[in-house]
Amino acid sequence: MPGVPTIEVTELEKWTHNYIVSNLVVRENRLYLGDAVCSISVLRWDETSQELVNVARDYTPLWPISLETLSLNSVITCNNDCNLLVYNVNTADKRLEEAGNYYLGDSVNKFIPGALTGSSEEAVRPEQMFITSMGRIGVISEFDERLSLPLTALQRNLENVVHSIGGIKHSRWRAPKNIRGISDSMKEATGFLDGDFLEHFLELDSNSKEATKVMQGNSAVEKVDLSYLEVVRALEQLQSVH
Repeated sequence: MPGVPTIEVTELEKWTHNYIVSNLVVRENRLYLGDAVCSISVLRWDETSQELVNVARDYTPLWPISLETLSLNSVITCNNDCNLLVYNVNTADKRLEEAGNYYLGDSVNKFIPGALTGSSEEAVRPEQMFITSMGRIGVISEFDERLSLPLTALQRNLENVVHSIGGIKHSRWRAPKNIRGISDSMKEATGFLDGDFLEHFLELDSNSKEATKVMQGNSAVEKVDLSYLEVVRALEQLQSVH
């Protein structure tokens, strides 16, 4: 049409070291690729040489379904076995190193940076929302260092008080799985805490034996290093972001 500018797309570079790229996330000059046949690759666009440069990659048969960045050097994915996994970029070795894993039991179709509600508390920072194939909407939040270890202890102690149907241990249920079941090398999730499970603590009476048992653990090293009110405050903050 007269007066309409012509737009052309010119190929600048090719990358032929993947098989089926099913996910692509771009942040600044980096590209994060999820390959349905293998795993995750991180590339960098070099403006000077006008080429794609390999930054890091994972070499395991991961089969990622969805992918998003937590930062320039950290990515989160959900694979076909319904596990959430976090990888950190090791630029020296050009490898992605696994930093966390967690069996969600549902396939994440999409990660979306942000949160359903804002948070004025720095102790609990919502980072990602996710939508699953079963219609669930979830939030992944980050705890500050002061809360991370005490709440990890709280989750460990809580499974001795809050029991599931069939008596399956919470740690066993959330351990990463594959088509062969649970690996002997990964008997529990790492790098993640289950917010829904932690919030069961709010259902316990503050003066009950169960609440005391959770706070004290079975030994001195299992004691939660926060007061009861500090734990309640942290869990209420967690509730406020979802």
